[in-house]
Amino acid sequence: LSFGTLLVVPPGETRSLTLVYRLPKERIVCSRRLCTYLLDVQKQAGTAAVPLRVTTDVKLRAASVSGERPLRGPLSEIDTDLRVDRHIRLEWETPGH
Repeated sequence: LSFGTLLVVPPGETRSLTLVYRLPKERIVCSRRLCTYLLDVQKQAGTAAVPLRVTTDVKLRAASVSGERPLRGPLSEIDTDLRVDRHIRLEWETPGH
């Protein structure tokens, strides 16, 4: 799945863009109680290190972002930038029954 938009930013100004996305259940891989999701975010040509924040509505057990040290949870936000394409892995546990 991919999506995009056009945002015109005049020289010397800044804009913010927030995208809200619900994961399709078939893209989440669960084994026993551990679930993972892989997210690829591509750097756009001609941009600098644009900030990137990924926020979840579950408490992550761990997360990894390509080119950075792995993160240990609990956490629900990941802050990085788009100096390069980012490959992000999110891991969380489902509640026990």
